[in-house]
Amino acid sequence: MGGTIDALPYPEDESQYPADSESMIGSSSVDVLREMASQFPPCPVIDWVQICNKDSKYIDDTDIKLLFKNTKANEERYRRIVITVGTDRMVETFKKLTTRMVRKPKCPVVFTGAIWPLSNGKRSDGRKNLRQAAFSHADIFPDFYISMGDIFAPGIVVRKNFKKKEFYIEDLDLGSEIT
Repeated sequence: MGGTIDALPYPEDESQYPADSESMIGSSSVDVLREMASQFPPCPVIDWVQICNKDSKYIDDTDIKLLFKNTKANEERYRRIVITVGTDRMVETFKKLTTRMVRKPKCPVVFTGAIWPLSNGKRSDGRKNLRQAAFSHADIFPDFYISMGDIFAPGIVVRKNFKKKEFYIEDLDLGSEIT
């Protein structure tokens, strides 16, 4: 769907950290996933559907409807669906999709992204997030997940701390944060 993971490089100076990501043409995350897949013989097939190519702040209802349509149409076709999306509205996009789906999907659906673009090289957290989203936790049940940083959890309990630029799990029963 676009977002930071597939954006042009951010300035290395965090004081110049941009408010909006500037999209690249194509998807470097797909290239990275295909490269990673080659390390898992037999090499899994990586298909790609571009829903949109936007900073997540600009995802609208049309984009969510298209995401829903594609997720629903492919949930029986694949063993896992990975959705790359900007981190600013990842949790919100997750909630909008799961509300439309009504029920759990027939395969795991994992949202991921990056705080720093893949185009920032070693500074980027994108490779780690993609590897975790696509290839770890092979035994997960069909459900909706968010995979960011050290978090791989049902998306319903994941939140983003915007000041720290990191994700955490919220204990919904107690209302307290778990790190």
